[in-house]
Amino acid sequence: MFLFKDRTPFYLLLLAIGAALIFAYGAEHFFALRPCALCLYQRYVLMLGGAVCLLFLVLPDTALLKRMGLWAILGLMVFNSSIACYQVLVEQKIVEAPKVCRLKSKPKTIEDFLAQSQQVAVPCDQPQGTFLGLTMAVYSLFFYLGLGGYTGFGLYLTRSRSFNGHTSLTGRP
Repeated sequence: MFLFKDRTPFYLLLLAIGAALIFAYGAEHFFALRPCALCLYQRYVLMLGGAVCLLFLVLPDTALLKRMGLWAILGLMVFNSSIACYQVLVEQKIVEAPKVCRLKSKPKTIEDFLAQSQQVAVPCDQPQGTFLGLTMAVYSLFFYLGLGGYTGFGLYLTRSRSFNGHTSLTGRP
């Protein structure tokens, strides 16, 4: 399949990760949807995923390195999916928000408000926006599961020792 040949998975994953980051920063700056701490953690993991994609685009194109890169991306997407799932549970008030997401107390003075605004972007249990009745955390969860599924399918296809005409994991025929 052409979607999994050579370095194509890393190009496509980098494109998807870049689009997600552009969307996140665009929503923040143009639509005033401020991110919570969990949203910021997901962005950092996406940035790390983009760096991994770039790294494996520069490294030699061998089957072993391709599998290592896909495993790294899969691990990052599973981790991001767990953060997004946790965020959905926090938004639905099924689990308590982590300490980093809670305001310490209601601000009584302007100084208290300014001090707290530097610590917490927004509380994690108050979604900033919805689209078609779903919060951005739900869409993030679907996105990470989709990227993880694509990566997992790529790993499934590369499990064979004869993937793309290569007979060994080193990429030599």
